Amino acid sequence: MTRAQRARGRADMPRGEGERPLVLSGGGGLLQDPFDARDPVWSLGQNTGNLLFMSALRRIFPAAVFPHDYRARGIDVSAFRYIVTSDLIWINPNECFPALEQLLDDTAAPVIPISVGLQSPSYDFPFPLHPRTVRLLSRLQERALLGARGEYTAEVLAAHGIRNVQPVGCPSLYWPMRRSFRAECGANKPRSGGEVGAGGEVGAGGEVGAGGEALCAAANFRTFYGSATSAERAFLRWCARYGLRFVEQTQLPLTADFWGGEGEDFARVRAYLDVRRALFAGEKEWRAAMAAYHFSIGMRFHGNVMAVRAGVPALFLRHDARTAEMIDFFRLPSMESERFDEDLPIEAYYERADYRPFNAAYPARFDAFLSFLRANGLAVRADVD
Repeated sequence: MTRAQRARGRADMPRGEGERPLVLSGGGGLLQDPFDARDPVWSLGQNTGNLLFMSALRRIFPAAVFPHDYRARGIDVSAFRYIVTSDLIWINPNECFPALEQLLDDTAAPVIPISVGLQSPSYDFPFPLHPRTVRLLSRLQERALLGARGEYTAEVLAAHGIRNVQPVGCPSLYWPMRRSFRAECGANKPRSGGEVGAGGEVGAGGEVGAGGEALCAAANFRTFYGSATSAERAFLRWCARYGLRFVEQTQLPLTADFWGGEGEDFARVRAYLDVRRALFAGEKEWRAAMAAYHFSIGMRFHGNVMAVRAGVPALFLRHDARTAEMIDFFRLPSMESERFDEDLPIEAYYERADYRPFNAAYPARFDAFLSFLRANGLAVRADVD
């Protein structure tokens, strides 16, 4: 590639952070409903973690975005040379996807699913797929190589006869597109000084280490749905004791039913959340907030990925197969959430956030992702780092 060609390519790049579009192939479509700034959380599927997933897709694939009600809007999807969809990232047992079935009827183009994944509490076999979903996946694999969330999903799909599949993880960890990306986490760990939390609030969101250094941390949690386990209650009590910044991704409140009854612990944790909880519906705002901390811990995959992208080490607490699959694929530092010990200090969990395995595996994961794109007929930039 000549200098002039590189210059022309840079002219089309999104601004900021040296980011560059990966796929140059034109004529593609991205199935995604439009973002409504008036109700951002609803637009993100009532989970702000989708912000990272969706924004990465839009940057990696410079394709026309079209909504699920494309028929009502008069959009001819047969005009797209290829279509990328994230509609299969959350497959429940015996669930059907009539909208994707309709899409395949409306176009003969390759429909490329990204991060196909099963919603399961553990790596269970067998996983019951509805016969219609098996037929849908069979139709999809005839047109494209399917991108699975991880090895577990790929193995389950293979058991159902769906073998044109490659694990790709999550796009949120591929943007910006740099093969040389490393999680240089821990460089911002304090060496000395008093305990000052993000935003300058004294005595909040951290602990003072043995050497007098302040370690300010942020936390996240799966969501206040269903019933809390004893380990989950211990984790929330621990967050309250240290006053950690609590980063939400949903708008569900903490209830007595979730906690298992009212009492002193419930009242203390609820009072803590009233003061320390935060929910970010803007990517820049969220990243800037995370950059002010030294550590992140919790069960939310994208909440911790945002910390990593901000240069902050994160320890992932494994609580279901959906998140564990991506943690294992990228070799991210983790521990089982049910083994959380509230008597340990923040420093003990910080020390477990070892990113050497992630950094060692990342170049191969990146190369495999590019191979996945090329296998689907997408032209990749020659100057991708």
